[in-house]
Amino acid sequence: MENHKTDDRMEDLMQKVREGRGMDAACMLDYCTQIEEYAERAGDARLLGFSHYYKGRTYYLSNETGKVFEEIGEELGYLEQSGQWELVAASYNLMAIVSVGKGNLSFAIEYYLAGLKYCKKYELIEVESRIESNLGSLYMECGQYSDARDYLEQAHLDYKRVPEEERSLASLTAIYNNLALCYMKSGSLEKAEEYIRKLETECEAHFEEMDYIYVNCMRARYCHLCGNISMRDQYIADIQNQLSGDVLILDLFDDLYDFCELMLEIDRGDVCRNIGEKLKALVEQTGIANMQRKMTALEMDYVKKTKDRERYLKTAGRFYELTEIVEQENRSMIVNMLYLRKSLERARERCRKLEEDAVELTEKSERDPLTGLANRYRLTNDSEKIVEQCFAEHKPLSFEILDIDYFKQYNDRYGHQAGDDCVRAIAALIRQMESDQIFCARYGGDEFVIIYNGMSAEEVCERAEKLRQDVMALHIERRYAEGSFGVTISQGICHDIPSNGNKNWDFLHIADQTLYRAKRGGKNCLCMTDIHGREIEV
Repeated sequence: MENHKTDDRMEDLMQKVREGRGMDAACMLDYCTQIEEYAERAGDARLLGFSHYYKGRTYYLSNETGKVFEEIGEELGYLEQSGQWELVAASYNLMAIVSVGKGNLSFAIEYYLAGLKYCKKYELIEVESRIESNLGSLYMECGQYSDARDYLEQAHLDYKRVPEEERSLASLTAIYNNLALCYMKSGSLEKAEEYIRKLETECEAHFEEMDYIYVNCMRARYCHLCGNISMRDQYIADIQNQLSGDVLILDLFDDLYDFCELMLEIDRGDVCRNIGEKLKALVEQTGIANMQRKMTALEMDYVKKTKDRERYLKTAGRFYELTEIVEQENRSMIVNMLYLRKSLERARERCRKLEEDAVELTEKSERDPLTGLANRYRLTNDSEKIVEQCFAEHKPLSFEILDIDYFKQYNDRYGHQAGDDCVRAIAALIRQMESDQIFCARYGGDEFVIIYNGMSAEEVCERAEKLRQDVMALHIERRYAEGSFGVTISQGICHDIPSNGNKNWDFLHIADQTLYRAKRGGKNCLCMTDIHGREIEV
């Protein structure tokens, strides 16, 4: 499974999906299915991850939460494999929100923290701010107001780091609203008022219908605590009117549940009942038993106040049934998590294999197949870097070119197989020299290059002389009419401190000239000069 160049039709569909805010869910799902079918035929991990993510997101926005985990379980591995890290983090955020709705807060925290890890690693500031805001809301629900404020204030700081053209006022609205609620619940009405004013001056002009609902839930509680009963009642009336249409229940449920608790506190059970009736179908559509159970708990509190014992017992029975279903859902969530982890492990294993294959291919492309030494391509790249480093650090540098004496005659007499064996044997000695300071490569045929980085002329000559002696110690025999001789090498070395403008070719050129000086001197010897060709005696 790989990433491929996508055709124009798919790119067009992807753009429509990205910009599909407000698009009919059926249309969005159809686009995603077209992308998915194309991706499966093409074996394209990027498109598969993309299509499954946006399918899951569409189900979430349609309150069909049962299918969210199913889609995310399919896409996370593909998203990781194709490096779509923003969608990976957003997927964890979605799973956490659904887990909160299902009442499994420990899973929710784990998903949020996993999402944050990706955000920090890949600098996904906008998603990071959203997750921090959601974590703050979760801690607030658990009564941990100090931790909640820490997350919410960090969310605000990160929001301000997002480039202005990429900021979402919906995110800022959620942050301010949660900070106002958090300060309100921890007893600081003055700080709560500060954030309410920020909402009104910075955000309210851009509110959508859903924003008014949850912000008014918060303002109703604030007015109640401040004793402003007329404004509280106005917000109560507004909320009931605003709930006439469909709403994204997972995003609003906690706010409306908190609002209903306030209604029971102030003996406005009629409002609580009215909201419960409006939300019933939406809550059932999610298929989340925990949300149905919480609504049933509110109904029990309301019925208890009416002293209708028969209805109370019936509602309590329903509450018990839902509690059992919640337990089943929690077990199902564990299965989902295990499946998700297995899917990610498979994807990571695929990525590891691809990376290993890439490293192997790179290694093969840079290695001489006969000797295992670096090839000429690698020599060109690495030698230039070494020259630049030695120039920058004002360190001595030596380029050695060596070849096998009388190698053509050896090949002609013993054959190319024997010649290859001879080259391999000498290359094995050269490979033993490799270190942080010594780079070795096959230059071609029977020629090799050794680069000594930061070593004195004496140290270089000592290493080069040892190599010459080791080659003779191989006792690779070559017989001629004149007698039997061992294979030997000749070595030319250019040693100097690089000057500004010196390139690897300058050192190689002088080393090559110095090699021929060694050849003229009788072979089986080494000769060293500086960058100007002046002989260095050691």
